[in-house]
Amino acid sequence: MTGPSTPWPPPSLVNELQAAPSEEAVLSALLRSLVVSAETIGVGLGVVDEEHSTLRMEYGGAVPWRLRDRYHIVGLDAPVPLADAATTGRPIVITDLQLLPDRFRDIVRDTGNAIQSGVIHPLWGKAGHVIGALSFMWPKPRQFSPPALDAIAHVATLTQVALERIRRLSHEHRIAVEFQEHLLAVNRSSTVAAVAAMYLPATEAMRVGGDWYLVTPLDHGARIGVSVGDVVGHGLRAAVVMSELRSAVAATAMTGLEPAEVLSAVDLFAATVEGARCATVAFAVVDIDSATVSYSCAGHPYPMLVPVDGEPRFLEDGRHTPMAVTRIPSARTTATVKLPPGGMLVLYTDGLVERPGESLDDGFARLLAAVADCAALPVGEVCDRLLTRLEPPGGYIDDVVVLAVRPAHASERSFTTVLPAEPTHLAGTRDKMRRWLTPLGIAPDREYEVLVAVGEALTNAIEHGSDSNPRKRVEIEAFLAGPSLRVTVTDSGQWKSDSAASHRDTNRGLGLTLPDAFADRARTDRTPTRTRLHLAFELAATAVA
Repeated sequence: MTGPSTPWPPPSLVNELQAAPSEEAVLSALLRSLVVSAETIGVGLGVVDEEHSTLRMEYGGAVPWRLRDRYHIVGLDAPVPLADAATTGRPIVITDLQLLPDRFRDIVRDTGNAIQSGVIHPLWGKAGHVIGALSFMWPKPRQFSPPALDAIAHVATLTQVALERIRRLSHEHRIAVEFQEHLLAVNRSSTVAAVAAMYLPATEAMRVGGDWYLVTPLDHGARIGVSVGDVVGHGLRAAVVMSELRSAVAATAMTGLEPAEVLSAVDLFAATVEGARCATVAFAVVDIDSATVSYSCAGHPYPMLVPVDGEPRFLEDGRHTPMAVTRIPSARTTATVKLPPGGMLVLYTDGLVERPGESLDDGFARLLAAVADCAALPVGEVCDRLLTRLEPPGGYIDDVVVLAVRPAHASERSFTTVLPAEPTHLAGTRDKMRRWLTPLGIAPDREYEVLVAVGEALTNAIEHGSDSNPRKRVEIEAFLAGPSLRVTVTDSGQWKSDSAASHRDTNRGLGLTLPDAFADRARTDRTPTRTRLHLAFELAATAVA
């Protein structure tokens, strides 16, 4: 507790909460402040959704992985103390978790012995309704004095002011992002490659722009076309022009033309579209039968090839002028490179590398440095890392798109496969992965544990993340790194139906129990558009010799 001579509330906490840009920043500020107790091991922040039916949870501190994962979405009617606080609008004090009523038995079991006491406060909005709940957690049973409870209540008041401000600002920014995401929805009907793409608008709220990404399944099952482009300007008009050019690239790519021919045809179209002049486009075709990438760029920054072993490099051939800058379109050429097994193609827009007062060479050098240790990461994490590592101190001043593609393959130290989100594909995928694992020399018992854990993760991804929809896809990316095997399972959902013990069907399925039990480390990353489950397995030295 804060001492009697310490100003209350601590100015550092007030300042941090007033400036916090996100819910994660609020949690970090609360943990750093230690205004409640130095023994606090975790903080949980639940935010009521727009339908007032669930709490979306964020956690900070040493909160067990199982609790983070199973209770990331909590129904307001769920037998969970934090949901009770949000529903009733009354604080809850837990001096000993084991003394809770029987209706809370699931969460008592899921917390194990890591958390034994806590205090939960509802968070109120200015309109007079609950907007969330805040919980503090301790590792041992404890009694709470009136001054301690008053301090927690005061912290909750500071937090609810910060949360309401963040919700208001993020709502405006989210409108712009959702608008762009709907325009840029990735076609996930192909099983050729694992694909991830991210669009990040510039820091101004309500800003939309002219950056795009595109994934297009082509004439037969072994090829996909991928594209990234950038229209000059910002705002709704740029977004409209972007949509027109993106559609033109997608339609032309379906004809089976070479990349240079696709861009030549789009160039003719761009000349008829007001606002399309000087737009830049990179278009590539990934062919897993020939293990090649064919590409052409119209004034766009260099695509990047990232082998799983070796140095990343820029693809500098196949370059031409931007869209609609000449009255008579110039001849364009297609360049082709070999894509080694496990290799990754990365496309991006200039907002990722350009900085005021710097040369582009500086930006390209910074990008090469940022991607140097990303070769053995799943494509989605590569996009996340590049956006984070290259972000300027004041945030991006231009919109940014990053797209990463890794073809399905099985090599000595990496494995990627993509399957339709149907349970009927589980057995075949498990056999395919077993054929990759067996030559690695893994002990039979350990191989069995890997297959069971990954199989259960796949089942959840298909059923909970993809609703067993055959039009959706689930991706597996695995890498052998020293004595460790890292496997990532990615889908395009949120696993809402597996988010808490109270939401699971007790008659079937083990949720994340088996992955948690068999993997040495497990972590789940979630966004509104995808879920990634990371599993790490330690192997015997003989398996990696």
